[in-house]
Amino acid sequence: MGTATSPVPPAAYAAPGQTVFVERPGGSGFAVASLVLGLIGALFGLIPLFFFLSIPAGVLALIFGVVAVRRHRGGAASGKGMAIAGAILGGLALVLGIVGVVAIGDAANELDQDLQEIEQDFQRDVDQLEEDFESGLGQTAGF
Repeated sequence: MGTATSPVPPAAYAAPGQTVFVERPGGSGFAVASLVLGLIGALFGLIPLFFFLSIPAGVLALIFGVVAVRRHRGGAASGKGMAIAGAILGGLALVLGIVGVVAIGDAANELDQDLQEIEQDFQRDVDQLEEDFESGLGQTAGF
């Protein structure tokens, strides 16, 4: 089997035996990072009790996505689609994280209120039992 070679664009008239370096437009590491962090953040935003992890991932995905789109506009890198998708997923992760934290906070407040009601009911029952016990003892002690 032969070795596959990729076609190289013709160099600007290089002399025979001279090494020619061809600059390829590189991909954007920021775009890839934005997409990966956006995906991870959105997934963590959907998993209960992992909401807090989606917030930093979403913020980083948004930042990296914006940086990648700005680099693409300047012609320095490619991957504009990945950058936009990563920024959108980062925003979604951020929203899911905030909604999750608010939901967990509300649930904790509701649980606290319910536990306080249970404690008050318990204390009322204990007081009533003490009253009943003392009044019952007074009746039997009188012979």
